[in-house]
Amino acid sequence: MDEANSPDWNAIRTAYESGKDSVDSICKTYRIARTALYIRRRRERWAPRNRVDRSNPATRGYRRRVMVARFFEALERQIQDIESSLCHEAAQAETSATSRERAARTLSSLVRTLEKLFELDTGADPAAQARKEAAHRDIEGLRQALADRIARLGRERQN
Repeated sequence: MDEANSPDWNAIRTAYESGKDSVDSICKTYRIARTALYIRRRRERWAPRNRVDRSNPATRGYRRRVMVARFFEALERQIQDIESSLCHEAAQAETSATSRERAARTLSSLVRTLEKLFELDTGADPAAQARKEAAHRDIEGLRQALADRIARLGRERQN
């Protein structure tokens, strides 16, 4: 890469150390690989990323929103992993009751964690309570969809 097309490492460092943008966002903005950023950070001993000031009312909810979003992404990935595993086992006629039970327990644990997260997120705020009730409906829908998927996979295995 020539000098004219090289990334602006000073700007990247400033963005990284400020902690305002995610590492993925910085990498996309400056068109660099994550590993390149981390190698440069380690080599040049950049300062740790600033964390959001929890005492500042304007940013207090930011980390919670980010954490909730990350949890939803992890939940979605876990569900996809379980589905693909069950589909793979069903295709090879290897789906056992044990693996289906393990998948159901994993999903149940994820849903309980999500419910706990929503409990912690809501307080006496009426709007928060409404969000909690909506989330509960979403969770019930998620449970039903998962039960339907597992039942469908079981039927496909039997056929």
